[in-house]
Amino acid sequence: MTSPNVSNSTKPQAMYDAAERYILPQVFGIGGEVADFWSTVFPDAGTKQDDYEQLVGAAIQQSGLVARTERVSFGQGVLLGKARPFYTIRRGSVTGTVYIGKLGQDLSDIYVSLRVLFLGTVSFAKTVVLWMLLTFIAAFPALLVFIPVWGIMGFLKKTYDCSAGNCYVNGQEIDPQNGIVAYLGTLIVLTLLFMVAFHLWSWWRYGDSQALVREDLDELHRDDLSALGLELYTALNAAADRLDFKRLSAEPQATPSFGATTHTNRTHKRRI
Repeated sequence: MTSPNVSNSTKPQAMYDAAERYILPQVFGIGGEVADFWSTVFPDAGTKQDDYEQLVGAAIQQSGLVARTERVSFGQGVLLGKARPFYTIRRGSVTGTVYIGKLGQDLSDIYVSLRVLFLGTVSFAKTVVLWMLLTFIAAFPALLVFIPVWGIMGFLKKTYDCSAGNCYVNGQEIDPQNGIVAYLGTLIVLTLLFMVAFHLWSWWRYGDSQALVREDLDELHRDDLSALGLELYTALNAAADRLDFKRLSAEPQATPSFGATTHTNRTHKRRI
């Protein structure tokens, strides 16, 4: 794999865009919850941004990671087309995103941000519970809707008298079989419609149509989060050291403890 480079059409420029407004539903969301964040600024390094990106890409590759360039947003509402290019590195349920862009009035500085996200795998148990819940919710509306469906299929069926050897129609009776089929068909259709509505709402609210049926963060995931964060942090700073970038602060910066303060499903205190 060659080191990831951003083409001229997608290369980040200024970090902030005055035209950006949070008015439309999120379309470019990466999904997942930002578990850790780190950023820094390298003053007067804008002319070496291309060299820096190449060194970062090479360092990521040497770590055995695969980086892709994607347009990503993290908010709940982003103006269409305003998502920014990020390097995304995925390892299981953990994703690292790196943004490298120019900052300042004359774009002479380099701004670097690192986010580590957790996006759990879809839980079979939660999915089953969701289907059962939506089926229960759809059960009563199906009672009201299935009656006209039953009418189309036929409320009544003919009864026959075959006692004399020859069968002939002697009346009509309610057809329970058609009623059961009409109700079950209506229940299935309504449950599917509720499921589609649920996924659309989840996509609009969280940027992920399956956000509420994914596994929760646990201690093992936190280990992956910490490892990926440190690998990317090392790659970003090693490239800056090779190019002899100045730091925004003259004091040495302590290495972040990625994942140390991230709550898992066992340590997170539920809000009352």
